[in-house]
Amino acid sequence: MMTDSNKLFWTRAGLAVLAGLVSGIMNFADETAYYGVLLIIWVYLISYYIGKNIIFGNKPVDRSTLIMTGIGTYIMLSLFSWILYYTLHYVNFI
Repeated sequence: MMTDSNKLFWTRAGLAVLAGLVSGIMNFADETAYYGVLLIIWVYLISYYIGKNIIFGNKPVDRSTLIMTGIGTYIMLSLFSWILYYTLHYVNFI
């Protein structure tokens, strides 16, 4: 059975891939690349509220647990999916 922390982790992993792909599809590159980074940060903040209000609900949870659970995976997956999209787009695969 998945714990609430595991649910938050996998939710963030899925949202990271989604945020990275959206950043690639919206063509955030060169001068506008910081918009893609802001989008990734914005989606991470949304995942905080999803974890706080939906996954954990009324259960007492430490704030640092909500913030730090899956942050490294989130950053790496979002950047990986963004770079992978651009790589595949550059070689006309997508």
